[in-house]
Amino acid sequence: EDHATFISSFSGSNLELAEYLTEDILARQTEDCRVFLMQTSILEQFCVPLCEAVTGRSDSRAMIDHLDRTNLFLVPVDSQQQWFRYHHLFASFLRHALDRLYPGMAQTLHKTAAHWFFEAGQPIPGVEHLFNAGLLDAAAQALNTHLDTLIDSGRTRLLLRWLDRIPEATRDRYPLLNQAYAWLLASTTRLKDAMHVAERLAHQSGPAYAYVPKVVECLRL
Repeated sequence: EDHATFISSFSGSNLELAEYLTEDILARQTEDCRVFLMQTSILEQFCVPLCEAVTGRSDSRAMIDHLDRTNLFLVPVDSQQQWFRYHHLFASFLRHALDRLYPGMAQTLHKTAAHWFFEAGQPIPGVEHLFNAGLLDAAAQALNTHLDTLIDSGRTRLLLRWLDRIPEATRDRYPLLNQAYAWLLASTTRLKDAMHVAERLAHQSGPAYAYVPKVVECLRL
């Protein structure tokens, strides 16, 4: 009956966990609740407005209250209990179930979540959802738009991890991203990679690339 205690002490295989969650927990829920759980599992954290945007439902408050009352692996994130998350093992199971039962839906959900976060002025989770959706071109465009915000907020390591995931041909369409990428690589002592980016940029033309010779010269020093 105590779901949280079970998860905390769980040490079996993933197959055993999936079997338990499927037969002993999800089977007890209504179809609407099961779909809500799977759709919102793509969110690291969620609130009522975000859930309503992602699911297209108007009963998200009631769903969250139900999950809270039944101790269904729901963890409050803030003291006001406006934001929540699922236990990570439960969320992982739900995401796998979503992919299995509704192929392709996860990408649409991530795209919708990204739009909500950008509209809410939170570009970091917005970009993360674009990456999770596999929308690398859209992620690069968003990074280019919010580059100054990310750098000013000190999220340079996260920015570097994101830029590592974007193909060269995509980055080449955004000179500022390549400039930032070269400097971030150099600042983390990945000098060989930084030189590679800078030297590729040296073959580009246009005002946006006027800084490249200085970058290459600094790296060689």
